[in-house]
Amino acid sequence: MQLDGVQLFPFSMILAGAEIGDGVRIQSFSIVEGGAKIGVRTTVHAHNIICGSVEIGENCFISSFVGFIDRTYPQNRSKDPIEKTIIGNNVVIGVSAVLFPISVGDYAIIGANSTVLRDVEGGEIVSGVVK
Repeated sequence: MQLDGVQLFPFSMILAGAEIGDGVRIQSFSIVEGGAKIGVRTTVHAHNIICGSVEIGENCFISSFVGFIDRTYPQNRSKDPIEKTIIGNNVVIGVSAVLFPISVGDYAIIGANSTVLRDVEGGEIVSGVVK
């Protein structure tokens, strides 16, 4: 895998099978699992785990401690299939937000400490419990 201009900070990892665009920054203590996709010039701030079912667009900012949940009902791990989370381009996700399997449109902003249970439209700004 050729990683042009990618900045990988100490104690962060990109696992085999992940797709990383040029100019991506992955800060300390973050992990990108195999199958995950991150578009060009996106920043993944410290202390994140990007699940293999997550696709992040270009020019996004993912703040610290964002939680990506890969099942709508995580307590039924053996029964429910893994679901995708699709993040559009130019999206900002605030610190400690939790995203269930959803899609987020281009230019959306998700506030800090939000729990997002539904799709977020392009350009929409959401915070709190979003259902």
